[in-house]
Amino acid sequence: MPGQMTYASDAVKYQIAQKEMGKVAMEYPHTDYGRMARYYAAVSLDRLGRYQDAVNWLQPMTKGGDAQLRALATFELAHVYDHMNKPAQAVELYQQLISKPSVFVPKPVVLMALGDHYRSQNQNQQATKYYQQIKTEYPNTGLADQADQRLEMLGKT
Repeated sequence: MPGQMTYASDAVKYQIAQKEMGKVAMEYPHTDYGRMARYYAAVSLDRLGRYQDAVNWLQPMTKGGDAQLRALATFELAHVYDHMNKPAQAVELYQQLISKPSVFVPKPVVLMALGDHYRSQNQNQQATKYYQQIKTEYPNTGLADQADQRLEMLGKT
């Protein structure tokens, strides 16, 4: 569409987003906009493969502040730990989120992430457990359909 911003690549898009969101986060750290900008800057760092930088931006967000944003930051941090091949840290965060689900990070979403985590680690029995739990606790949902698809890929249907 005319006038719509486009980027040469995803990497360029995330570099620009990280820079701009980082500026807002640094200028307004104690505002809701500044905290959200910090989160999006960290997500951009993750997408750029700058995992340790993403950890540095996310960790403080998992310690306090708004419960919903804390849950989002914790969920993203778990993903970053998965990318960094730190499965124990990732699972610990996913388990925290399961015990305290939030509006922005509901339990079935975390169960799916845990299933995907174990599938990526070739721990298919554990992955199956979480996909089955989604199907049992949240039947007739889009996530249950996705869990079915994952189970088919594992040959468990």
